[in-house]
Amino acid sequence: MTFSANPRPFLPSFALAALFAIGSASSGFAAQTTTTTTTTTAATPGATQTTTTVKSAPAAPASAPAPQAAAAPAGDPVQGQKIFKGTCALCHLASKDNNISDASMRIGPNLYGVVGRPAGTLKGFHYSSAMKNSGVTWTKDQIAIYAQAPQKTIPSVRMTFKGLSNPKDAQDVVAYLDTMH
Repeated sequence: MTFSANPRPFLPSFALAALFAIGSASSGFAAQTTTTTTTTTAATPGATQTTTTVKSAPAAPASAPAPQAAAAPAGDPVQGQKIFKGTCALCHLASKDNNISDASMRIGPNLYGVVGRPAGTLKGFHYSSAMKNSGVTWTKDQIAIYAQAPQKTIPSVRMTFKGLSNPKDAQDVVAYLDTMH
């Protein structure tokens, strides 16, 4: 006797339903219905064909999006000034009075008023082409990102500083720079 109606190996309907449930658990399907139909044909007495149909309905949509992490707390400008003086001031000035003798001794540009300024535009400082062509405007968030990984943020800049490893330190420095208008 040959069964050609169903070329797949026989799996009981409960096994098919279990396999489908495992596969659909990660795809967002929750409800499912299993229907098993067994038919006997007159042409082949004693032969039966079993058809199993599994239908799934999409999981209910989430009622609200997952809560986002709270915005990073504002940095501490007093602590930021200390970090700036101990780390950033080795190369950068942050002073309204851009004393030419002091500015010329610095490797980096004066960061006074940097928040809101397009990158590579401070007159009198020779920027790398990477910085001039970056298209970056120094928002508080952008400064914090850059302060943590300058070369990763804008590749090929001349700034060799590896970055502030503590994100809180970066927020503090940004808070300090934001006080300078």
